Amino acid sequence: LGRSIDDRHLRDNDTIRDIGGLGLFPLVTTFEAEKTTVRGRGWVIHPCASGEPKIEVEGYEIHFGETRRLGNEEAEITKDAPFPLFILNGHEEGMANPDMRVAGTYLHDVFHNGAFRAFWLNKLRKNKGLPERPQCASTNEGNYDALAAQIYKYLDVEYMTKLAGVQ
Repeated sequence: LGRSIDDRHLRDNDTIRDIGGLGLFPLVTTFEAEKTTVRGRGWVIHPCASGEPKIEVEGYEIHFGETRRLGNEEAEITKDAPFPLFILNGHEEGMANPDMRVAGTYLHDVFHNGAFRAFWLNKLRKNKGLPERPQCASTNEGNYDALAAQIYKYLDVEYMTKLAGVQ
């Protein structure tokens, strides 16, 4: 989602040490030699959550380095400038634009947190003029199986995997 990725240790590929990102956020990611995996616990701090009851989250932060926000002199400040998403283990983590349409985080399993999942989906529904829905009871393998069945029913998965080069 950021401006660029510095892969000086060739963690993600064999030849490209620096690559442009999507440029949606004023961020630069630098891959390091060692992988970090830490259990993270915290809560949502994004301005969209102000006025909401405290939305707690937990999961695993998994990454090969760090992402840093560019300073004001390096970044073009716009009305879509992102805000930090969470406080995890005492530090800010993740970013999202003001209306939460674009968000990124190193917190794996974040959507297993029912309150956060309902909050985020309802923000997207509100942006589309749709009514909010209550929080689902839980995620479980049955839900994933039902989703997979719909994907296989309506998408040509074989063609998609061939396009992605994973066959």
